[in-house]
Amino acid sequence: MALNPSPICVIAEIIVPRIKMIKKIPNKYKTIAIISFILGLIIALKILAPANEPQIIKSDPANNQTGVSPFTKITLEFDQKISDKNFLISSYPTFKYKISAEGKRLEIEPQGRLMYLTKYDIKITIKEMKNLNFSLTFTTAPGELPPGFPTQSPETQALFYQKFEEDTYREMPLFDYVPFYSENFSLDYTDVLTLKVILKKDTQKNRQEVLDWISSKGVDPTTHKIIWKSQE
Repeated sequence: MALNPSPICVIAEIIVPRIKMIKKIPNKYKTIAIISFILGLIIALKILAPANEPQIIKSDPANNQTGVSPFTKITLEFDQKISDKNFLISSYPTFKYKISAEGKRLEIEPQGRLMYLTKYDIKITIKEMKNLNFSLTFTTAPGELPPGFPTQSPETQALFYQKFEEDTYREMPLFDYVPFYSENFSLDYTDVLTLKVILKKDTQKNRQEVLDWISSKGVDPTTHKIIWKSQE
């Protein structure tokens, strides 16, 4: 596979022939030739110089933050101006979002509430720099007490969170084990009693491996709706 020449090699290919040409120019024209040569070299350096890679200097929520509101907007502040057209966003678990950029600030606005007590992994890639990735991880807070709840005493809150925990495990029995990744598949909840399974290769053997894994956690696979996806 052919390799792209480095900027230094390209500049060297430009400089060497022109130096030889300048030596052949009559003395009375050499000053003009040298000035033109220097100006051309400056322009070449600017064109061939690699672009400065933007860096995140602040995020809200902060990386690895816990207790994040499920209604939060995700904001990232960079060290230079950016465009929302330059970014690719992926998340696990997935959620619908709108993206906007103004100046040095990028905002990711979920279209709806995020799941409670859920760890989110978000990856941000710059289109022109596929090897430049940013990662942000945070965990959402448990559900808030509903409006009109009679009291918020410690005892009442304890009862509320106990019920919330019971509801969570009833709706997502594998909550403690997901997201799960293995050599052949990954899975996570997308809704109540609904699992999204991504298979490295969609074969009956790999599907059975998923069902066996669910059963090994004491959960009957038939109690869940399974959405099968393949990487192929």
